[in-house]
Amino acid sequence: MLQNLGRQLAHLLQRRRLFLAVSLGLALGGLNYYVLVSANWRGDMWLAYCGAQRILTGENPFECPRDGNWPAYPLTTAIVFLPLLGLPLPVASGVMVGLVTGVCAYVLNRPSETWRLLAFISVPLLYAVITAQWAPLFLAAALAPTLYPTILLKPQFGLPIGLMHFTWRRVMLTGVLGLSTFLFRPTWLGEWLAQVSTYDGFIPLLTLPLGPALLLAAWRWRRPEACWLLLTALMPQRLWYDQLLLWVIPRTGWQMATLTLGSWLTFLPFLLWQDTTPTWTMLFLYLPSLGLVFWQTHQDELLTQTTQPTTPST
Repeated sequence: MLQNLGRQLAHLLQRRRLFLAVSLGLALGGLNYYVLVSANWRGDMWLAYCGAQRILTGENPFECPRDGNWPAYPLTTAIVFLPLLGLPLPVASGVMVGLVTGVCAYVLNRPSETWRLLAFISVPLLYAVITAQWAPLFLAAALAPTLYPTILLKPQFGLPIGLMHFTWRRVMLTGVLGLSTFLFRPTWLGEWLAQVSTYDGFIPLLTLPLGPALLLAAWRWRRPEACWLLLTALMPQRLWYDQLLLWVIPRTGWQMATLTLGSWLTFLPFLLWQDTTPTWTMLFLYLPSLGLVFWQTHQDELLTQTTQPTTPST
């Protein structure tokens, strides 16, 4: 009887988890659609949508008109959009954002870790929703390695995931999927790499004066959180959505709340005086993340000391 009751409870919790994920996906996908329509804006997934259109017409998917210095995405993002080409761009973008955030919500809302959902009120996630970014999917992949092949959507962003969750089986599966994309356009890799040079992001570890301080994480290189921070700091990125991968580091609710609050402090200078320098991101996100790594190490050392049996005196 108790066993049946346990199964029913687990089933109920799973249904609630799925319901919340679907609800958040619908709400945030709708928000992205509203922003694109009301602002008469194409959003960041326009390049993938346009690339998918050009795949069908046999044209070069990397010749889509880009606003400013928008980085070119690999062909994999355009392939993902092929099933959505029957929809107008705002609808297709909203559907994709809904799927991405829904998956993210499902992964974050794990049993006994509902505090991870605090990421949904952080600047990186909300900014990713508004501008239609892939960042929430990568956050999900960082916590659920079954999503490992998603690194093909943005290889430079998937570097920490690719290295931290490396297994030969995952790499082989991802490699097969990657090779299959050349069936659509054999020359796409060279065409994409030729446009990567226009990327105008920043590398946190090389951002002066605070960036080199992140090398202190190497002191705790045996800890996954420290390695994760270092790999993330080596990743070329843009404000304010690419920092979402830092939300892998917290292990408690207050740690998650610390990063979430810090994200709003990084955004405040932009709201007040249009400051877009990465210094604030270093100060309020990367350095606190470094502090969390050392705090977690300290707590684990204390726990180890208290659980070690004492040697009786003779």
